[in-house]
Amino acid sequence: MNTTEQHTDTHSDGGNGHGVHAQGDHAQSDNGHEASAPNLRTQLIGDLEPGSRKLSIWERLYIPEIVKGLGNTLRHFIPNLFSRKQIFTSQYPEEKRPFSARFRGEHVLKVDEKGRIKCVACYMCAAACPALCIHIVAAPSPEEYGPDREKYPASFVIDELRCIFCGYCEEACPEDAIGLSTKLPQVFNTREEALYDRTKLTHNGPMEPPKFATGTTTGKYTK
Repeated sequence: MNTTEQHTDTHSDGGNGHGVHAQGDHAQSDNGHEASAPNLRTQLIGDLEPGSRKLSIWERLYIPEIVKGLGNTLRHFIPNLFSRKQIFTSQYPEEKRPFSARFRGEHVLKVDEKGRIKCVACYMCAAACPALCIHIVAAPSPEEYGPDREKYPASFVIDELRCIFCGYCEEACPEDAIGLSTKLPQVFNTREEALYDRTKLTHNGPMEPPKFATGTTTGKYTK
């Protein structure tokens, strides 16, 4: 036996006294203590439910909970058959429900008192949009816009299907050129209908605050 084989036999036999030795169902570590893993699931359940008990046969059938759930449903269903005072369902589109003044609907491109688009094609709204649904092509402003405007959007398109109506574009705009109206998002038959160009955005709306159930434009909307 050469030196290499002796060295290997020494480590396999635990010649230096270290290593792990099997004793029954437990394992003994280097320091001589048992390294048996505790039942963590039992320990955690015991900590979370110190007073836990087994369910009775009646409780295992879940009949009491089913009866309670049906009772709660009937408690609202039967009165609503004879009275609509507690029904909050709107028969849209015949009935329009009131919205909060902070409601975010479809986009609007605003114009100034001279009829010029307020947008200066700075791309701030497109950069702030998390859905990447705003696409702008900038161009030098035409002569009728005057010397106070360097650029304007030759093309301004918003994909309403990608938009998540977060309002970031409205907050990022330095010219207050884009806003979210109180108009409900529409249903589209084709994807092209959801691409709102500059012309459609300038004629979209309305922008006035929505009326509440009391007939005023201020106040807090409640059920």
